[in-house]
Amino acid sequence: PTAVDAGLAAPASTPPQAEAGEPRRALSYRVEVIAPPPLKATLERNVGLVRWQDYAEMTVDLLEQLAREAIEETRNAAAAIGYFSAEIDVRIDRSADPIAVTLKVDTGPATRIESVRIVVTGPAATDVPLGTEAIARLTQGWGLPEGEVFRQSAWTTAKQRARATLAGSPYAAARIARSEAAIDPERRSADLAVDLDSGPAFRFGKFEITGLVKYGTSLVQNFSTITPGEPYSEAVLNQFLRRLNASGYFASVQGRVDPDTAHPEDATVDIAVIEAPTRRLEGGVGYSTDVQFRAN
Repeated sequence: PTAVDAGLAAPASTPPQAEAGEPRRALSYRVEVIAPPPLKATLERNVGLVRWQDYAEMTVDLLEQLAREAIEETRNAAAAIGYFSAEIDVRIDRSADPIAVTLKVDTGPATRIESVRIVVTGPAATDVPLGTEAIARLTQGWGLPEGEVFRQSAWTTAKQRARATLAGSPYAAARIARSEAAIDPERRSADLAVDLDSGPAFRFGKFEITGLVKYGTSLVQNFSTITPGEPYSEAVLNQFLRRLNASGYFASVQGRVDPDTAHPEDATVDIAVIEAPTRRLEGGVGYSTDVQFRAN
C-alpha cells in the first residue's frame, strides 16, 4: 500500500512553452472529454490540454506536450475522487480540421474505505466525563466511515472536523499529530488513520476586550453567561457572542479563547468588537396660526 495525498494541481496561468529553437506553426484543435460526469467537469476546467485549445500560438510540439501532461493530470484528478486505477487514453486525429483530440477515462471501480483508526492521546483520553464525551462525539461524527468511497476532499474535511470537535470541548489546543490514508490500488481499498493530541483541558479566565470606544468593558461583561473557572466550551462562548451581536450595541463581535497551553486553567477570553453607529433621534413642537400646535 502507498500513502496518497492526491489532487489536481492549479492550472497554469500561461501555457507551457515549446523548447527554444523549435519551429512554430500555429494550429487549432478541439478536445472531447469522455468521462463520468463529476470527473468530466473537473477535467474540462483544469486539464491544460482542454484549457489551451483556443491558444492562438499553438504548435505541434506544444500540443504533444499537453497531451502527455494530460495523462498525469487526469490520473491525479481521478484519484482525488476515489479512482486510483483509472485507465486514461489520449488520441490525436491529425486528419481532422481542426485536429480532433479525445481524452477518454475509464475510471473502473472506486476505492472504498476498509478501515478507520482514530486515536486520541493526551489528558482527554482519561478525563471522565469531559474528555471521553468529546472523543465519543468526534468518533460518532466522523465524516468518512468504512464502506464509503474515498475522496481527497472528504478526507481533508473529516480530519478538520474531528479536530474542531475536540477543540470545541475543553481541549481548545487540540491538534492533528499524524494522519495517513494508505491506498491499495489493486484491492481498491483505503485504510485511514488519524492521531489527535488533545492538549490540556482549558478553563475560562479573564476577558480581554478590544474595539471599545463609546462604551466601557462592563457593558460587554454584563452580557456574559460565562463563569470564570468553568471548563471551556465553544458552545458556551458562542452563546455569549450571540447575545452581544443581538444587543444592538455592536456591528460585529468575534471571540476566542487563547490556546496558550502554559496557562490552560486560566485561559484569556479574547473579545474583539466593532461598535454600531450612533443613532440620533430629533423631535420638536411648534405653533402657527394655520394649524395651531404641531409636533415632529
